[in-house]
Amino acid sequence: MNFFGNLTQADRVLFEGYEVWNVAPRTDTATKEVTHYSLAVCTGDDAKVRIFRPKEIRELIKTERLVIDRGYYSAKRAEVRRMYGRKEIYFAGKKRRETIGRKVFLAQRMAQCCREGMTRTRPGVDQYRARLQADYKQFQVRTKYGTERANTNQRLHPLPCNDTLLGYLRKFEKSAGDPNVFNLERGGSTNPAVVDDNLNFVLSILQQYAQGGPSPNDELPTGKSSKREIAERAVEAVAKENASRLELGRTDLIPTRSERTYERYIDLYLDPFTVAVQREGLAKATRDFGTSEAGLGVKQLGEVVQFDAWQFHIVSLDTTRAQYNQMTEDERRNVKRVRRWVVAAIDVASRVILGYSICRSPNQNSSLEALQMCFMDKTYLLRNAGIHDSHWKYVCPIQLVSTDCGSEFGKHPFGGAEFAGAVKRLRSSFMNTTAGVALLRGHIERFSVLASWVLPAKPLAGQQVSPRN
Repeated sequence: MNFFGNLTQADRVLFEGYEVWNVAPRTDTATKEVTHYSLAVCTGDDAKVRIFRPKEIRELIKTERLVIDRGYYSAKRAEVRRMYGRKEIYFAGKKRRETIGRKVFLAQRMAQCCREGMTRTRPGVDQYRARLQADYKQFQVRTKYGTERANTNQRLHPLPCNDTLLGYLRKFEKSAGDPNVFNLERGGSTNPAVVDDNLNFVLSILQQYAQGGPSPNDELPTGKSSKREIAERAVEAVAKENASRLELGRTDLIPTRSERTYERYIDLYLDPFTVAVQREGLAKATRDFGTSEAGLGVKQLGEVVQFDAWQFHIVSLDTTRAQYNQMTEDERRNVKRVRRWVVAAIDVASRVILGYSICRSPNQNSSLEALQMCFMDKTYLLRNAGIHDSHWKYVCPIQLVSTDCGSEFGKHPFGGAEFAGAVKRLRSSFMNTTAGVALLRGHIERFSVLASWVLPAKPLAGQQVSPRN
């Protein structure tokens, strides 16, 4: 029986109250059965390797000397311990906890050396450096690899310099042995990852500014609230919370701030992009702040095909060539000048125009015509234009159709429902992206210039309808 199967980074193993950092099963080379378990036990200021047989492991679990706590480091349980505990390493994953454990070990070893007479200077640390290096090496070997001796295949961290060791000692003693003093944010931050509970309480009130107001279950009205209204609620909530704490005999009262201070807290602590999204919408927030999203990546032809409609920049006559040739000069002068619309489809992977439809205004029939052309050989259009040495045979199965919220792609009563139904009958996925965010359809939006894809008036020999940026 595998007692330690499926252990994750969120699980915790304790032996006689001490944390087990590593569990390594030892198997028989002939039978491939587990004969022993090697446990690296951290006993506070040292680490020891304990070896047990499977029968002994079963007895240890039965007597609760060995405890396997599933989900101990999960976010939910860590939040509970943060509220009611003290020395929990908050918001730290397995790798960070190992780093903090090494620093705590060195700080405890430095404190022990000071009790034995080591002076807190660089020359004083040099006198004990060989001992510290041996203990630090053995600690890593036991906790990380579960062995007693190091070998060349093991990667161990070197002992830090004397100034760093003295810094560990000062921080550890100043925090009264709290390991969170070494729990720093990534990127060289000097602030601990632990957030003040009093500030958390205030931010829970100020967060209503981003949400547009309290929930419908609250007594206060819903809707967009100004910073001043949210600051007034924060002052009232802090006063009420302090009164409640005084009734319970607590002395850790929340510092009272002015309304103007809480207004500055909104700008300081709340994410401006999140505030804009929740109050004004994604389109407005994206236009104001921009985006670093690269979009949906594709690797295969037809994986994503984007549709869009735009109006030509060229003014044309509202008639056909055959009708225009039969008109008199007076009739020709009365022909209306219009700007046509085009509905086009582009394959994101190859950047090839798969289909298009020219119309008076975007409508459902034009979008269906462009979709139908995606599965046709369009070489005859080149032949009609006088190009005989090229082809336009680009056809591929479509996996995803991406459009905007235009009426030609929309739903009833605005039209476009047949387009969505046609896409589904083709066994393709259909995605309506957010209106006003052109970056979500970057390939087709950049393709809005007529001269970038319409064939020139004078045919060129050998011209190909090839992928274009």
